[in-house]
Amino acid sequence: MFENISDLRISTRQIEESLFFPGPRKVTEVAGLLEYCQVILEQCQKIDDPDFGIQQSHNNERLWWRGHWNYAVVDGKWLCLRKSDSEPPRLDSLRLDIPVNYREQLMSKDLAKGGLVLITGGPGSGKTTTASATVVSRLEAYGGVCFAVEDPPEKPLNGWHGESGYCTQSRVVNGTKNPNAWNEALSDALRSQPTATSTMLFVGEIRDNACAQMAMKAANEGFLVITTSFANDIQSGIQAFIDRLGNTPEALASLAAQLRLVVYQKIVPELDILQVKTLLIRDGLPAMIRRGQLHGIENEVNSQQHQLLNASFSAARFQRAA
Repeated sequence: MFENISDLRISTRQIEESLFFPGPRKVTEVAGLLEYCQVILEQCQKIDDPDFGIQQSHNNERLWWRGHWNYAVVDGKWLCLRKSDSEPPRLDSLRLDIPVNYREQLMSKDLAKGGLVLITGGPGSGKTTTASATVVSRLEAYGGVCFAVEDPPEKPLNGWHGESGYCTQSRVVNGTKNPNAWNEALSDALRSQPTATSTMLFVGEIRDNACAQMAMKAANEGFLVITTSFANDIQSGIQAFIDRLGNTPEALASLAAQLRLVVYQKIVPELDILQVKTLLIRDGLPAMIRRGQLHGIENEVNSQQHQLLNASFSAARFQRAA
């Protein structure tokens, strides 16, 4: 029933007037669609946030919707639903490929020891997709548990991944109204940490100082924290996170100790490709971060990129020779 449906617009005043797209067409034109709209409307009315994500099953088909309440329509409140991917993303099957070397960095077994992975980029650069795919792929490969905190949840992450990986996905309640909402949601996740289990925390986006500080606290307590942030390059991404932490000696020391990997990515629309740069925090970089001196970061980024390219070229040449 949903194969050719991208959107639903459900009227809370006269549900028979609800629409589906591409169209617009009335939901009464498709057998069973009106009844489905009644069911999902009842579920969504329990969610008081204006923007949210909801996972719902229908006849053994798992559906994932991005929801928005539109209060401004003259004929009453409407529920707007956009169908999203029903399967969780994985690093090896994204629409826009992540280069193999970068994928290997995100999947490094060393990250299981905990720390902070920061995925940065501009609006619409696929940060959340990469971060979500990293969570799913690592759970499938290494097992453990991930607590995902988002406003709103964007990808279907909740549930089992592989034989021994599980994700608990939660939304930030009243994130637009309650200034402490992110802090409360992350505090709940930290209190839920199980013992003797590999644990991740996925923070949908670093929105404010309290959010950054809670993410840093989680990394200090042994979580592998994967999060996203807006930035124009890797250096500005690290600086923005430092500013969120408060730029104190204690904050710089904590970040220097826990930061493991920074990713910057952007989509090139005319080529339909994903451009990625990464920075492994190694050698003298922790000392540089501890001092708050980031002017040499970009040189290190370029150096690591050259090393990766040379390694790829050598591997390809070896395969051809073999």
